[in-house]
Amino acid sequence: YNARDVRLVAEGGAVGPHFIRFERKKSGAPATLSRAFGMHGQKTGAIELGIWVRLKDIQFGEREGSEPGLVIDFLGAQPVLLHQLSRGSMGPWRHSGRGNWTRVVKRIPVPPGTKDAIMSVGLMGATGILDIDGLTVDLIPVEGFASANLVINGDFELGDPAPFGWHPEKDAKRVFPGFNSRAAVELRRAKSCLLTGLAIPVEPFEGLDVS
Repeated sequence: YNARDVRLVAEGGAVGPHFIRFERKKSGAPATLSRAFGMHGQKTGAIELGIWVRLKDIQFGEREGSEPGLVIDFLGAQPVLLHQLSRGSMGPWRHSGRGNWTRVVKRIPVPPGTKDAIMSVGLMGATGILDIDGLTVDLIPVEGFASANLVINGDFELGDPAPFGWHPEKDAKRVFPGFNSRAAVELRRAKSCLLTGLAIPVEPFEGLDVS
C-alpha cells in the first residue's frame, strides 16, 4: 500500500522477469511502497532483509532522510493501541557500480514486544530512478543458530553494500555472485584487503582451522 511514483516493469530484473521501479524527477512527496505484516517478538530475535537495488541519476532531497533506502518500524500494543518500539533501516543507497544490480542484506534486531511491522522502501524524497527486485525476508529465532565458525559474515552475504563485520581497504568491495554463494569480495588493487576480528578470544585454543 501507500504506492507513490512506482510501477511494475515487465523486463528482466536481477532475479526474475519483472522488477519494481521508483522514478521521480522533482522533489516533493516521497516515492515509496509499503507493506505491513505480523511478527512475534517473543519468538523472533532478528529479521534478515535482502534486496537487489539499481540506481540512476540519484539526487538526495533537502530534508534529512530524503535518501533512497528501506525502513522497517516494529510496533507493539500497549495495552491495545499500536505504538512504535524501534526502527531499522537499510541504506542510504547512493549509487550502484556502473548501473549494475547490487544485492544488499542486513540483519535487524526485533524488540521482544513486537506484534506487527511496517516496511517501506523507495526514493524517500530523493529524485532519480531506483529499481528493486528479489526482496527476501528471513526470520531469525531468539535462540539463534549454532555455528563453529568464529568469523562473522564469512560468506559476505550481509552487506549494505559494504560487507557487515569487515573493514574493507583500498577498493575492496562485494560482488555478485560468489563461488557457490550469493556474494563474494573482489580485491581490485595490489594493496586491497579486508580486516575483521574473531567472535571470541582465541587464547584457550591450541590452533584454528582456516579454510
